[in-house]
Amino acid sequence: MEPEDAAAHYEASLRSIHIDRPPDLIMLGMGADAHIASLFPGTPALAEDRRWYVANRPPGNGEDRITVTYPLLWRARLLLVVTLGTEKAAALKASFENSTPAGQLEKAEGVVEWYVDQDAASLLS
Repeated sequence: MEPEDAAAHYEASLRSIHIDRPPDLIMLGMGADAHIASLFPGTPALAEDRRWYVANRPPGNGEDRITVTYPLLWRARLLLVVTLGTEKAAALKASFENSTPAGQLEKAEGVVEWYVDQDAASLLS
């Protein structure tokens, strides 16, 4: 099965479950480039405004991934984002200051909670 077909199949399954209510909880990590799920900076999946899942290719990597998109993430009642380590400090700071992929979680309808360690928070004031 091609990645786009797999994403469409998975989306259809989840839409049948979440007909009347959004997901209760989605837990994410954030990468050193401020990506969440497989929503990488500069990739087409960031612009998706309808589909819940799409195939997306990370920069510099030849493998497509299936990723959740903002239309589903923004519907969740609770988004938990775990960010650990000094290598993510700059990305965390940028996410609170501008429109990185992780920074777009501020548009969520539900609650967004960030769980960060001291190293990741080292550049926050």
